[in-house]
Amino acid sequence: ASGRVPPPSVVLHLVDPDSMASASLDYYFETELAPKHPGTVFLRSGGRGTLLMDQTLSQQVLPASVLNPDSALPALIAIRDGVVVNACPNLQGLTTASRHDDGVVEPHAVRQWLDRSGVLLTDPPRVEDICFIRPEEEALLDYMSSQPQLQQRQEERYDCGLEGCNKSFPHEHVGIQTSEQDGLVV
Repeated sequence: ASGRVPPPSVVLHLVDPDSMASASLDYYFETELAPKHPGTVFLRSGGRGTLLMDQTLSQQVLPASVLNPDSALPALIAIRDGVVVNACPNLQGLTTASRHDDGVVEPHAVRQWLDRSGVLLTDPPRVEDICFIRPEEEALLDYMSSQPQLQQRQEERYDCGLEGCNKSFPHEHVGIQTSEQDGLVV
């Protein structure tokens, strides 16, 4: 309820810390996809904690296929304009999994799944979308700049005779002769 527009494209990885496929997916995102798709926000979250922290919210926004933290992790979720458009529990079809291990991700399969989901954006977001100033902050800045007593005041400087010295308190420079001092301090 912040009033902010969600990012246009998000890839959420619900991580299983014991999964090799989960680790290889993170590595693939970090080294290959994220640098080439600055318009897509790549997120990772502890899968179990995310699903159990607020179960009501999870049930409202996530598909039922990924709601079980005991059988659906790791999972990949594609989000467009704040709405879940695709989910892949257990990274099903995206890995080299066998009966004995969960394998590693197949980069081509992951990229194809994300392309079909429509979440890989190559254009970076607009600066206005990233650097959002809330209306109340903007009003405060406008008010502060209109108040003369709040504007940055010029602090009076002590003239010690040394050019470039900006100290505001009375002082002397040891070993430096100026028009104000002889350089010898006792």
